Amino acid sequence: MGKNWILLIILIYAKISQRRNFNIIWTLVETFASLIIFNFNFNFYIFQNYLYFS
Repeated sequence: MGKNWILLIILIYAKISQRRNFNIIWTLVETFASLIIFNFNFNFYIFQNYLYFS
């Protein structure tokens, strides 16, 4: 869970810093949607491999 929150913070920071002129609420909603899609597609593969090799 800790690694998911680190990823979430990085994604939010990247989105905000790229799109300062956009509505921050929409940016957050878009980021959460991206994270949910990302987790469904890649969460098991990436994080299981990370835990296995670390």
